[in-house]
Amino acid sequence: MGEHTAYGNGGMYVTLRMQKTKDLVNNPISDEAMELIGPRGTGKVFIGFEDYMTQAPMRRWLKAAGITKHISFHCTRHTFGILQVEAGTAVYTVQHMLGHKNVETTQIYADMSDEQKRESINRITLKISKRGETNSYIQTHTISPN
Repeated sequence: MGEHTAYGNGGMYVTLRMQKTKDLVNNPISDEAMELIGPRGTGKVFIGFEDYMTQAPMRRWLKAAGITKHISFHCTRHTFGILQVEAGTAVYTVQHMLGHKNVETTQIYADMSDEQKRESINRITLKISKRGETNSYIQTHTISPN
């Protein structure tokens, strides 16, 4: 599937070849994922792994969880993109992690993030804060009626 290699700062990343574009993508591996992988070796993490091998275990997990909706491996990739955007990861960073050539492809995840829409709508307020101040952005960007 991919090889994991050390960054100069000691962190690890995995190099993957994207299926559609055939481009190489280097993605960092979280500390938690490294704990799950186990002791560091060299070369491929999952020797002999092929993409089709994810389907059968995933179907068993879905069935065990009582989920009847059709979910593919691509859905997990889509979920990853949405969760990254909702967690505040920059769209351009998500673009590179997913290996998208154009940011417009990744922008779909940002457009779908209702949670971010709800959260962002409350960032601008005309209410006076507990310290007696109005929103500083509003004060510096208000257009005078005169």
